[in-house]
Amino acid sequence: MRTTHTHTYAVLQVRPETYADIRQRLAQAKYDDAFHSDSQHKEVIDMHGIALAVEKKLSRPRIITLVGSSRFCDIAAVKAWELEKQGNIVFNMHLLPAWYQGVKPSHQAEEEKVADILDNIHLRKIDLSDEVLVINAYGYIGKRTQVEIDYADSLGKPVLFMEEGLNHCDESKIETNKQARKVFTASSQ
Repeated sequence: MRTTHTHTYAVLQVRPETYADIRQRLAQAKYDDAFHSDSQHKEVIDMHGIALAVEKKLSRPRIITLVGSSRFCDIAAVKAWELEKQGNIVFNMHLLPAWYQGVKPSHQAEEEKVADILDNIHLRKIDLSDEVLVINAYGYIGKRTQVEIDYADSLGKPVLFMEEGLNHCDESKIETNKQARKVFTASSQ
């Protein structure tokens, strides 16, 4: 929700379905004096100095960049799939198939000596994004991921965490991506 200030009151913008629900309830309660027009002649619900208006929608899908350790590429791929099914555009690291020549379980960019190129591209993805989602399985946030989080913060981008409240890591718990998948599956349910 966003608040927009006018000369007489603050306007709290809400989703269309929320606005419609509140409007219907107020109308049923015969609270007709709550309905007014704003300066653009659009209806608002004014309740003693607090006005509700329909939230402005983006003219395009929301763009989310996923950041995190390459050891969790498989988890990030599943999260990207889930977010795209909800209508979002998702920028992600790449999960290479086992048949890719010389594929490693993680740190493929370092192996192919293209880490600097891909790190820079990932920052450009953050530039284009509306928000950043950190894939922090077991609370793990590596040095490069922290750089990306700090960069997003410096741009004023919202930074969300897959596992909220986990900002530390017990490395001994990260044995394989299988264990990480269990954490992801549990947090997705």
